[in-house]
Amino acid sequence: PLMFLIFSSLLNIGLDFLFIAGFSMGIRGAAVATVISQAVSVVLCIVYILKRASILVPGKEHFKADKDLYKEMAAQGLSMGFMHSLVSAGSAILQVGINGLGYLTIAGHTAARKLCQFCLMPFSAMISAVNTFVSQNYGAGQVGRIRKAMKCAYLYNAYMTAGVTVLLFIFAPDMVRLISG
Repeated sequence: PLMFLIFSSLLNIGLDFLFIAGFSMGIRGAAVATVISQAVSVVLCIVYILKRASILVPGKEHFKADKDLYKEMAAQGLSMGFMHSLVSAGSAILQVGINGLGYLTIAGHTAARKLCQFCLMPFSAMISAVNTFVSQNYGAGQVGRIRKAMKCAYLYNAYMTAGVTVLLFIFAPDMVRLISG
């Protein structure tokens, strides 16, 4: 897939030159070049999967309904959806309150929010990695590996929390200036 991505990126650049400069298509030419190069990448990936990685091709048995699994996934999905709804509603209410405080407060809040999102990236990456790892090992019945990975993830989060705290304590004003100008 990486080789196909590299190929499609180079193809996209070549088609950009052809459609934009050669055919004078402008922005439309760039869009057409992107769609064509991405389509080529998809076709190459499908051919590769069919010829070299047939284990990735789903069979009829993969589409059987597992009611217990669906119940568990629905419960988790509903709880996460409810949580995100509350966070979004809270953000909207907060934004209404901040908007009345003037442009400096809005700019400060925006910079702080961007800085917060930047500092949370390492934790989001770990969440994604652990989520995939736990799912795979749960499916394989490797509970011991899950416990070991969770201990490592907790240590990572503790170290990253300390590191981000020190980083912000020392460089927060400079980082805010970098974000907000």
